[in-house]
Amino acid sequence: MKGGDEAIALGKRGRRYGHQRSLTSEQEQEIKNLIMENTPDQIGLLPYALWTRDAVREAIKVSQGIVMPIRTVGDYLSCSS
Repeated sequence: MKGGDEAIALGKRGRRYGHQRSLTSEQEQEIKNLIMENTPDQIGLLPYALWTRDAVREAIKVSQGIVMPIRTVGDYLSCSS
């Protein structure tokens, strides 16, 4: 065998971080600020008293005009810092 395991170039697999994201980094920051500075009812999301994935999803829809799957909202929330 010529080269063996060393002949196989290993690289990262999958999508690059941030590739094909629904929100720009500016939009992400706007939503983050909105959540940190307000409660849902303060911005007119009356059915919600606390920030849940559903409430964040609705806030994104209202403020950015983007309808996002609930799982994607969870992904954004889990990686925010």
